This record gives sequence, C-alpha cells and structure tokens, in this order.
Amino acid sequence: ILDSTSHRKFEFTYLPETEYMGRILTVISYKSKGKVDDRRFNGKIYIDQDSYAVVWIKEDGRLIIPLLIRPILFALGIELNSISYAMELKMRPIINRWYPQFTHWDVIIDIKKKHLFGKNEKAKFRIKQELQTPEFFTQDVLKIPESKLFDSEKKMSEQVFPIPGVTW
Repeated sequence: ILDSTSHRKFEFTYLPETEYMGRILTVISYKSKGKVDDRRFNGKIYIDQDSYAVVWIKEDGRLIIPLLIRPILFALGIELNSISYAMELKMRPIINRWYPQFTHWDVIIDIKKKHLFGKNEKAKFRIKQELQTPEFFTQDVLKIPESKLFDSEKKMSEQVFPIPGVTW
C-alpha cells in the first residue's frame, strides 16, 4: 500500500492525529480504487511520528474470485456469494523498538452448493485467528548459536531441534 509503485491504485486521506502509548501517531486512511490483488479493501495505517514506524494497521475487505476460477466453481456447482475479512495488526514499543503485540483476522465465507434436482445447500463460515505476544524478555537473552540458525539451503527436517520444556 505504501509502496510508491502502487499509490495510483488507492485513495489516501490524512485523518486527525491520535495518541497511542504516549506517542503521537499520524493516521492515513486508504481505500482501493478498484480490484488490487484480487480484493477490494480499505483501512487505516497509524505511523509513529518519532520513529516513522507503522505501529497499527486496521483493514476490512472483500476477496474477488479470479475469472479463471469461476468456471471451475460453476462446474462443481459451488457459488461463493462473498468472502469478507477484517484484519488488525498492533505493535508496542519496548526499549525504543516496535514489536508485535497482537494480530487478529476474521474471515467470513458465504457459500452455496447447487444441486440439479435437489435443494441447494447454504453455509456460512466464520474463521477467526488471533496471535498475542503478552511478554518479551529483554534481559539475559541468549544468542541463538550459528549452527541452529535457519538455512534455506538445507532440509527443514535437519533444522528442527527440541527445546527443553516445550511440547507440541
């Protein structure tokens, strides 16, 4: 959204400044002018005036089914009436750096299965996801040994190490 190559795809509006955790934030509202990455959406970006960090994003939108997928869904007798979503990402400052505080996704899918000689089936799904990071440790932090850092050249199975006290 803030990439200069995609500015023409959005309408931007500056909103009144707000305060968050004792810091003054610039608020920018955005709305897609049309379809962007198979969706139409709008939202707000909150930027810390001191560090220029994006500290909060709120977004609502609707996914648009690509033209190539529609005939396949039609052949299967599936009609997607709407796929809408809401997303929020919030950061918090710890020792002059911004870290994720929480991420929230809410997706609603309205679907219909059509039957040629029977009654159509309708369903509405709601999927929610939330990730919270309640604590960050900033003292006595141990550096990850070089041998245990992720290497994209190696297989994933060779890079999974047990963590004492953590079970899956």
